[in-house]
Amino acid sequence: MQLTHLAERTRPARGPKAGHGAHRQTGRGSSPWAEEAARLGWTDLDLFGVDGDRPYTRIDGLGLVPALDGCKIVALSAEGATLETPGGVRQSYRRKADRPGRVLVWKVGS
Repeated sequence: MQLTHLAERTRPARGPKAGHGAHRQTGRGSSPWAEEAARLGWTDLDLFGVDGDRPYTRIDGLGLVPALDGCKIVALSAEGATLETPGGVRQSYRRKADRPGRVLVWKVGS
């Protein structure tokens, strides 16, 4: 699993050339949330999934990391996460059920 790459900063790239934006966003270090996500049963697709055909158009298919969009994770549960925007507003993210057509963000266009 790529859980050690879970990060909580940096806006993902948007648009047709954004294929690897969220992968860059995941960073290279360990996140304080990586162990918690693994313990709670989050999968790679839960964290890094996007719609394979329309990665940033189908927001209902975004995994947690591509959905961050500049937010940071402040709480994580088996059902979802609480995110905080740069302005301090808290938002809820609901964990998505697996569905056909979702791929890992770094596999878009492969």
